[in-house]
Amino acid sequence: MGRGAKAATRGRTDPHGTLLLVNADCCGHFLVYCNVLAEWALSRGLRVDYLGPLAEGRTFARLHEADSRVRFLDAAGVADGADWGEPFSCGWIRRAQERLRPELCVLLNGDALLFESMELLEPGVRFPAPTWAVATFAHRERDACFGEPYTARLNELLNAAGPGVGPFAGLFTLDERHARACPGGGARFLPDMYRDFVQPARALRSREDIAVERALLAFLDGGSGPVLPLLGKFDRRKNPLWALRLAAGRSDMRVVVLGERVSGPGEAEDDAEIDALLDRLHGLGRAFVRFSYVSEALFDAVLRHPCTGMVPLPYQCHFGSSGIQLMAHRRGRPVLVSDQGLMAARVRAWNLGRVFRVGDEEDFHRQYAELERLDPASFAPASRAFMRYFSRARLWRALDVMLETGPLGPLGLSGRGGQGGARPPRIAPCPAQGQEDAAAALFRRGLDAAAGGDLPAALALLEASLAREPKALHRLLRMGVVLWRMGRLAEARQAFAAARSGGLAEEQGFFARLTLDLCVFLQRRGEHSAGLSLLATLFAVLPGFPAGAAMVEAGTSTPESVVNAALENCDLPWSVWRTAGDALVHTKAWDSAARCYARAWELAPEEGGLALSISDVQRYAGSFAEALQTLDLLEARAPDQPGLWCKRGQTLAAAGRAEDALAAFARELAGSPFAEAAAGHAHRVREAEAARRAGADG
Repeated sequence: MGRGAKAATRGRTDPHGTLLLVNADCCGHFLVYCNVLAEWALSRGLRVDYLGPLAEGRTFARLHEADSRVRFLDAAGVADGADWGEPFSCGWIRRAQERLRPELCVLLNGDALLFESMELLEPGVRFPAPTWAVATFAHRERDACFGEPYTARLNELLNAAGPGVGPFAGLFTLDERHARACPGGGARFLPDMYRDFVQPARALRSREDIAVERALLAFLDGGSGPVLPLLGKFDRRKNPLWALRLAAGRSDMRVVVLGERVSGPGEAEDDAEIDALLDRLHGLGRAFVRFSYVSEALFDAVLRHPCTGMVPLPYQCHFGSSGIQLMAHRRGRPVLVSDQGLMAARVRAWNLGRVFRVGDEEDFHRQYAELERLDPASFAPASRAFMRYFSRARLWRALDVMLETGPLGPLGLSGRGGQGGARPPRIAPCPAQGQEDAAAALFRRGLDAAAGGDLPAALALLEASLAREPKALHRLLRMGVVLWRMGRLAEARQAFAAARSGGLAEEQGFFARLTLDLCVFLQRRGEHSAGLSLLATLFAVLPGFPAGAAMVEAGTSTPESVVNAALENCDLPWSVWRTAGDALVHTKAWDSAARCYARAWELAPEEGGLALSISDVQRYAGSFAEALQTLDLLEARAPDQPGLWCKRGQTLAAAGRAEDALAAFARELAGSPFAEAAAGHAHRVREAEAARRAGADG
């Protein structure tokens, strides 16, 4: 694309200012967001600087690469060799704004900062330009029934004193419920920018994309059976296995799979079944599969085809907005979604399809058949009514209102589409068409009570909801979370066990991962004892450790002893044990920490960094011989492991073997992330040796 040359030669003559789009992630939906924001900015007479990685075949690049008003910049080019710290961190973004001097900035990677950045919470942090962050995970704590690091950071910013939201001028939330519940209006509802409003002309599309479209249309037109679309990223979270089983169980159903396939650890069994089902359907001429990035035009070709009657979206561990859901409603298609989060709330409120019980595959099949019986076309009017909130005109108006930062708007939008001090548009509830029954209403009120901190009321409401619909085990899972928060661990453990045996193992695993994230967050804030205590309560309700709840509730066991007991009883992923080791290190429980790291390395032998952590702990404890043995084992397995020789040098230096330590530091691999640390350690060893000799001579 020649981004460097373009950035250097383009003139800056337009007086209205620049919108800076900062995007740390090249994934599809963030590039769609960038494209939509760029279209808005250009329509308002602004220039656009895009800062971040970019796949050159994407629509955003194809539409704007020849436009002199748009610059594509990369992180290395903007920094120009200067050390600004970690790219896309708060400090780095601040330096980039100082260099580029935009009038306005939108952070597409707001989620990354809310997940990871501790600097974000420092009271003195400010950005030079008015900066808005997109928060796509906002409000999930309400549906998950407890907080986690993302929520903790977000709420700390929203509750902070000042005119903005921490260092931000404001936050964009994609969840209309969150905007309504947010105190002070710090989070504004931004209609999900789910699609490119302007599609590239055929001449700008790749030949491969056009060829795939021809083949796709031939497949769609070549049969009469219903088409089941599986669109976008193909991963475990979207639960494609259920949809493929549904299609394979029908004699007439066809499937279209379009999107990048992503597999993770522990998914080999599901992957094998998915491959077998796809091979079978393909052999019968009933599957069209492209596991790669494809343009939005292909998604729309499937959704508008008359053979596509409805769109099942059996997502799991998903609580936010879905672009595929909105694409389906744009074409008048009803959807089938699991009964949790924003997707289900929209379906229930606006009669946009049906919901099925979370984790219940039989109910998924049953509700799909019910949708067929009701005639999918009957949902089109409701879809049209709902989708008016996601039109380009509504989105433009929302941006005009929210990005004006003064009475007249320093970007000069007033009089050119801006709304002056008008309120941004909102999605109003639609109770007249709603599907919410008494059990669902009790569940919603229970989640609201839990979010407000009234745990006894939440528990009573969740129990009442479950009594009306005993098979809705996701409500039992949320009840378990409330009991866990109340410290009633034995009861929580029973609720979790029943939910897990009923098909909610993945959802319970998600709760465990969020809790582990919170443990790490507390450690990074220096609250090490709190992090370890939280970890102990998590172990107490996990499978395989029935004594854990009693140990914690009795109040006579330390968190360390609970973790040690869990080591003997719990079969957990390696990442859990790594987190436990990190927590124990900070409390100087060296032996227990080493055991946790060792269990993690046993489960994930390819993770050589775990061996480095084991050697660190052994060195802290003064067990130098054991630390060297650990590093010998690592060298035998992975001789090129970064940090191997740095850690060996540190251990030898601590053992008083200065010459051997210096030789080890010198062997740390060039370009290793530990090379600078090794050089620093070597310098200190030489200084200490020089001082020792000087003292001996004196």
